[in-house]
Amino acid sequence: MACRRPAPFMRFLVALVLGLFLANPIQAEVDFTPEIKAAKRLCETIEPLWIDAVIAAEDHEFRNRPRAASIITVTAAELLLRQAYPTESAAKLQSRKIAMTLVLAARGTHDDMVCLLLQHVDFGQGARGHDTAARRFFLRGSDQLSLAQTATLAGFLEAPSRFSSSTDVALERRDSVLRDMAKLNMISEDDLQSALAEPLTLPR
Repeated sequence: MACRRPAPFMRFLVALVLGLFLANPIQAEVDFTPEIKAAKRLCETIEPLWIDAVIAAEDHEFRNRPRAASIITVTAAELLLRQAYPTESAAKLQSRKIAMTLVLAARGTHDDMVCLLLQHVDFGQGARGHDTAARRFFLRGSDQLSLAQTATLAGFLEAPSRFSSSTDVALERRDSVLRDMAKLNMISEDDLQSALAEPLTLPR
């Protein structure tokens, strides 16, 4: 999942279509209320490091920008739409994605968007959802991962197939996420050094 800061036109686009799409009947076509509620429940119990790691990996400014203007929310919307419309053309999904992004942004908090993404995103190697990924790559539940392991999986989101298939590449990406977490004051320097020293071996 390519993920850098959204282009400036995205904010303009959001402002332009906000009034048009917030009342759009997309919710009547597919009701995503259960998914949003599930994300809110996850946010009540998930280790905060998961949310921090995803923000560090995907969008450093996420908490400071409108939810609809972030790749995190856009990707969550795209994932839900692909599940709801598996045979629909890319062009039609693109038109729906704008509306769905705004709907999600209006109905959830910043943390909800991250939790929604974590529940539906592909981490590579056939692992969809953060708990499935934790068990696939580290043989334990998502609430039992170390800081280094959590950062490893968050790092996969940018390019799941690439990062999940090579321990060396995954290690480099993990360390980058950890350093970004430290720069964002999400973890201490001691935590950073301890996590960087943790060995990484991915199952084949």
